[in-house]
Amino acid sequence: MSAVHEQFDFSALPDASRRAWWLIGARWDFVLFLGSPLILLLAAELATRHGAEMVIVVAGTVGAVAHHFPGFLRAYGDRELFLRQWPRLVFAPLAFAILCSTFVFGNLDGLSFIVLMWGVWHASAQVYGMGRVYDAKAGHLLPRTALLDKMVCASWFALVLLLSPGRLSVALKELYKCGLPTASPDLIFALQLCSIVVTSAVTGAWILHAVESYESQRPQSITKVALLAGSIAFWWYANIPIQNVIIGVALFELLHDIHYLAFVWTFKHSEQEGVKGDTSPLGGIFRKTFGSVVFYIGLTVAYGVFFRGNEAILNGPALQLLAVAVLVSTLMHFYTDSFIWNLREKSTRQTLGVDDYVVATSPSRGLG
Repeated sequence: MSAVHEQFDFSALPDASRRAWWLIGARWDFVLFLGSPLILLLAAELATRHGAEMVIVVAGTVGAVAHHFPGFLRAYGDRELFLRQWPRLVFAPLAFAILCSTFVFGNLDGLSFIVLMWGVWHASAQVYGMGRVYDAKAGHLLPRTALLDKMVCASWFALVLLLSPGRLSVALKELYKCGLPTASPDLIFALQLCSIVVTSAVTGAWILHAVESYESQRPQSITKVALLAGSIAFWWYANIPIQNVIIGVALFELLHDIHYLAFVWTFKHSEQEGVKGDTSPLGGIFRKTFGSVVFYIGLTVAYGVFFRGNEAILNGPALQLLAVAVLVSTLMHFYTDSFIWNLREKSTRQTLGVDDYVVATSPSRGLG
């Protein structure tokens, strides 16, 4: 191991006394998960002040496709998972390819709206899912908490979408392309008001339950609370104060990508540590060395640059074919993430270090 490898401190995976709080360790959890909204906010302010918004746009655009790659490493590089889910992993890409080809080569409308809405749900689901992992590591596995967490994430993400002039305008334009009549201002206002009421009620119920959990000596993970609060606040920041919808989308995409890349690497590293004598190329990507991490990030970025770079130079049928590939990659990412991280699976719980908690303290049959 080179000197640079030895000097790069990743903080060893948390021992038993620290697992209740962190996925990696206090320092790296703050940088990569809990504090990343604040770091990106400062970066956005600096970029705006110095006229470098295009850096955010390019990074977010590349990252939007690039971060699919780590998920595919998990889905198709885990033998046990693939054998368990092979019908989904084999036939879903074929179905999506047929669907996307039909829309792209047939010049049909509607798929963009589906991708947009699924993307918002996917972003909220990732925040929810990572929060459930933090709670599980702390031994808090009440089904009511999981339900309220999901409702809080979904309601806030939907509310911001409805209140954001840029995001809402894009969504409505995609709907109108499908032939739907123009929505009246009164209807939009009614939807916004309804969303405010629902989100307020859900948030109030969530706060009351959090207080009840604390008073009953079964508190929720404080790191989970920080993750949810920071991610939802950043979602608001990227879509309300920031008027340029392209910059806002790119900015939140960067947060989404950082969370995802860090989570996948942490999960796969922990999984590979449990495999004695693993010398496979995949195992080498997730070793705790500076070089391995750089290689992992490089492969991920290369995946995104390949697609986005070719979008800039291709045209005609070749560009349409590339558009199909990007859409299939996107839909497969959304789809596979709905089941490859399921905490109901024992192997997933063991890799995340929550299996003992599930056996000893969980009153529920699983997490959803």
